[in-house]
Amino acid sequence: MENQQYLNCPDCGSKIPFDPYALVKGASFMCPRCPSISIGLAPGSREIVENTLNKFEMMKKKAGEMSREQSSS
Repeated sequence: MENQQYLNCPDCGSKIPFDPYALVKGASFMCPRCPSISIGLAPGSREIVENTLNKFEMMKKKAGEMSREQSSS
């Protein structure tokens, strides 16, 4: 997964790998040790999370631009 993140399983504590962009698109991710545990987003939450991810990407882009400007000065 390109944008892999982790959440701890609420049952066993194992790390559940997930891609936040796939999560927004409706994917769910299972615990590697507890097959009955999966994480996903409620349909009503997807837009909020997607907007937040987009804002985060814009902030990363601006930070990269500022860093390049400062190093070229």
